[in-house]
Amino acid sequence: MVSQETAEEIDNVQSSEPTDLPSERPIGIEEQKVIETQEREAEQAEQRVPETEEPETTTQKEQVDEILSGSKEKQGPKKEDSTRNLFNQFAKHFQISKVASDKTTNTLKQIQKQLTQIDRTTITSNRQQALTKQLMGQVKAMQKQLDKIISSVNRIKNISDVKRKGIGKRKK
Repeated sequence: MVSQETAEEIDNVQSSEPTDLPSERPIGIEEQKVIETQEREAEQAEQRVPETEEPETTTQKEQVDEILSGSKEKQGPKKEDSTRNLFNQFAKHFQISKVASDKTTNTLKQIQKQLTQIDRTTITSNRQQALTKQLMGQVKAMQKQLDKIISSVNRIKNISDVKRKGIGKRKK
């Protein structure tokens, strides 16, 4: 349904426009009534929509009314709110990133300390292995000398045993 103000605005616009064509003329009362009845029928059809469909939060007419009534003024605070929300989200994200960065830095420092300890342990282990190899070499050399000494002692024993047996056989 067209409001009285809207109808007057339409009449004012149409009457202020010069018409060069003879077929163009302002909307008459009858035509205005036809338009109003069509709008009423459309509204009634919208109201008869089955309940299975989800109702819109705002109807098209309400949206048009908002636009005409100056929803632009309402968009200013909405834009500020959305900007503020975006800034708050950014600030939260920045804080989270900072905390995560600090945690990451601490973790990396701990890893660096552990790697330093591992390096020290590796160096110590390598030194111990080198010393063990040297000791093994020295032990092998000592074992060879001991084997030579043992074989020499055994030869000497064998010689003295042979001499004793030889002396004992002569006396008989």
